[in-house]
Amino acid sequence: MTAMDTPLAEAMQTMTVGGLCEVLAGYLRTHEVIVEDPRDRNLSIKDVAKLIGVSVSTVRRMIADGEIPDGNTSIGRGGRKLWSYRSIQPAILQHQKGRK
Repeated sequence: MTAMDTPLAEAMQTMTVGGLCEVLAGYLRTHEVIVEDPRDRNLSIKDVAKLIGVSVSTVRRMIADGEIPDGNTSIGRGGRKLWSYRSIQPAILQHQKGRK
């Protein structure tokens, strides 16, 4: 039996408020009630493609054409490129405008 299976009244008596908040937050995340906001993290090229609504190869072409700024190389092994949401927001808006 998990904490999620426990009736709320029983959980309120046996769990700390912090524990109850942790269980509730986990439930909301796993049931996609709370979805991570992409503006709060660095975006991979796959994330950028998904947000704009194009393929990864199209994102690479957009970078080569200067429509999207080149991402910042992350520190570490492999040093992949990452973008902030703000740096690609104009491309997202432009693409959405083109769809209308």
